[in-house]
Amino acid sequence: MFELGLGQLLQQFFSHEWIKIKHIPGKGFCGDKDSILRLSSISYFTIKWFFKLSLLLFFTLSIGGYFFMKQSTNLYDVPISFWFAPWIVISLLKSIQIFLSPGLIFLEGINEIENISKFRFMQSIQERIASWIVIIIGGNLWLFSAGSSINIWGQLTFFKKKYQSILIDLVKNKSVKNDIWKKDIFPLQWKYAISSLSGFLNFSFIVPLVFLFLGPISAGQLGISWAIITMFWNLSVTLITTKIPTLAMYAASNDYKKFNKLVLNSSFASTLFLVITTIFLLFGILIMELFYPKISSRFLPLTP
Repeated sequence: MFELGLGQLLQQFFSHEWIKIKHIPGKGFCGDKDSILRLSSISYFTIKWFFKLSLLLFFTLSIGGYFFMKQSTNLYDVPISFWFAPWIVISLLKSIQIFLSPGLIFLEGINEIENISKFRFMQSIQERIASWIVIIIGGNLWLFSAGSSINIWGQLTFFKKKYQSILIDLVKNKSVKNDIWKKDIFPLQWKYAISSLSGFLNFSFIVPLVFLFLGPISAGQLGISWAIITMFWNLSVTLITTKIPTLAMYAASNDYKKFNKLVLNSSFASTLFLVITTIFLLFGILIMELFYPKISSRFLPLTP
């Protein structure tokens, strides 16, 4: 959320230029010279801005979060030592994740969706295993840092193993100063920013507010319930977002017939998946309320 949709927007710019470019390991990029220059400018802009965003995120989370959590500490008599160190560490790790994200943005933009999807699937399993290990050994709030540490280690390993050559060439490739930010990116970025910020207020900010006004129990119930709902939502949206690089390439080649067909098919599949998973989720919660009340108490009840 912190990059306000910039990553998704830049992914489309990478896709638009990549249709006219090829990469040869050991030789660099070849193809349309204007597209190569624009690709270099976009990559330079991406790295520069995400570095700034990572620094801003660290100071925002560490300082802003400190005062927010301190206020909650005074209300619920939780010692600062319980959360201070885990909070600073997770703030640093999340900032590093933001800094590394341009690599995945570029690879998704050049349609390496299959490899990235496999990587993220395996990474999510590793993160869950690490989190459960921390819970079992009594690591408390350190479970968030465990997941983020696995995420960072996994990304670095993934880049080095499969895409070291192309990423190094991308960083080394000569860039030119231009007004790509003012001319191409900003006219679209502010729309993505509004959408992304609205999504944050809807999906993420509500849990800290519940913690502040209703206490940790209600916040925990909402957090777990909301996490499951968000997981299903993200999975359904993935059926569309994974097609974005292909859609951008269709648009760049003016193949609007294939573009429209892919949009309709992806939207239908996404909606159908969300409806089916929602029905299963409601049915599962109902079963838990009837037969496993202790487990169901961890979630928000179906009825007030």
